[in-house]
Amino acid sequence: MMRPDSVREGKSGHPKTATVVTTLYDLIEAISEEMKSGEDSLVVQTVLHLIDTGKLKFINIRRNSRLPVK
Repeated sequence: MMRPDSVREGKSGHPKTATVVTTLYDLIEAISEEMKSGEDSLVVQTVLHLIDTGKLKFINIRRNSRLPVK
């Protein structure tokens, strides 16, 4: 589930950044829905671009996880 967590305003009063907390699966699904048929490779490229540019950040939230936390 994608939901905005916070929006900060810049000097112009326009939103500067938005934080969305979601799962990697939901992100990939949302990107896939926007791609045309046959553009599957663009999904991977888009996710990698978000990681490389620092616009995607992984956080470790293990709520209700069955995996042991180390």
